[in-house]
Amino acid sequence: MSWCGYLVLSLLVMSFAYELPLINISRFDRLNPRLFDVSAGVFVMYWLFAGRKRGWRLRLRVPVVWPWFWVTLFFGLATLFSVFWIPYDTYLYSIFFFLKYLEAFIVVLIFASIPFSNEVKRKLVWVALLGGAWVSFYALLQYFGIVSTQRFLPTGKEIALFEKGIYSTLGVTYFHVGMFGVLSCLIGFALFVSSTNYRDKILALLLTLLCFVPAMISGSKAGLLGLGIALILIMMQREYRSRFGAYILVLLVVAGGYLFYTKSVARQRLEEGSGGKPAQRLLMGFESLRDIYEYHGPRMLAVGGGFYVVPATPRMGGKPKYRVGYGNHNIFLFPLEQAGIGAFIAAIGLWVSVAIGLWRRVRRSARDSLDGAFAASMRCYFITLMIVGIAGQVFFLGFGTEHFTVYQLLLFILAISPSMPGRERVATTPYERTA
Repeated sequence: MSWCGYLVLSLLVMSFAYELPLINISRFDRLNPRLFDVSAGVFVMYWLFAGRKRGWRLRLRVPVVWPWFWVTLFFGLATLFSVFWIPYDTYLYSIFFFLKYLEAFIVVLIFASIPFSNEVKRKLVWVALLGGAWVSFYALLQYFGIVSTQRFLPTGKEIALFEKGIYSTLGVTYFHVGMFGVLSCLIGFALFVSSTNYRDKILALLLTLLCFVPAMISGSKAGLLGLGIALILIMMQREYRSRFGAYILVLLVVAGGYLFYTKSVARQRLEEGSGGKPAQRLLMGFESLRDIYEYHGPRMLAVGGGFYVVPATPRMGGKPKYRVGYGNHNIFLFPLEQAGIGAFIAAIGLWVSVAIGLWRRVRRSARDSLDGAFAASMRCYFITLMIVGIAGQVFFLGFGTEHFTVYQLLLFILAISPSMPGRERVATTPYERTA
């Protein structure tokens, strides 16, 4: 791959570590471009003029991409039909959020067309780890009061945030930051055990010890729980359980995590019961779904309650309150609420596709390879995501326009894809890259 290709892919992967708006082009804050929006445009242009010549052939019916296509399709149908019962000015938000999903699908489709070589894959994983380190470093600056956590609209109005939350460079959702830390930590484990020289091992160790920090200090109980689950799962993988160095790294993360936990907002929230216990959060998801069904009736099961503009049951004066820009906290109930039973089935298909792909890649990879270690780490993250997602919105766009969804999808694709030995070459069959 040319240096330009490396630069474009690195920009795309690194963009998720800085999700804040770049410039104010409108008083409508949701139109502010983020680094991902810019890098996505550059990525598409590179594919048009150079990627296709290098064998980046689009394939729709491959793992992750095909089920994500169906999720996007049902979200689109829900957006289309909700025009009949959503006020026009509110309906514009629905169109906007669907366009974000179209943007995500295009990026995912092109990314899955790349025949990754060993060299390209390893470099991209390192870029992802460096991005996690940057998020952690900035989070520490906020934790120690060196950098403010305030967020402002283009009009200058301050956005109301959880006052003790740490948001780093990722927007306005502290649980996003927490899970970003969990994911980055697992990426560090993969590079630590698969690196063949001590310089890379030491660097991966140091960055991993930095990357777990947001899970402890963001104030997110999901991040805190997710890190604990991930560390338990990591030692259950064959790529890690017989490695002494991996045990040492786990112990270092646990020790460092305990030091941060003793003074963390997450600990205070757990002791006070702030935000509800996991069981309560789970019930909240079903109660929210029940309220929306009472308002919409069977129509909700067909096309959802209104894509990202679901009206809550009228409580006062008979006027519904539209929940613009966010949805059900449960990642399994979210597509059902937003786009009906079709989206719900498509989302389940996505999870199954990711799970099968990761399990196959681990089984078919050499024990000491990056393929095996990275797939094992992403498998740990996937299981963690499924557990935490029962009571926390940590996958679909939620509470803002952050692109954490796309980042997770791209990393799943990268983990499932086998590294081709030697220089970059063209995949010759539609399913070669997942063989």
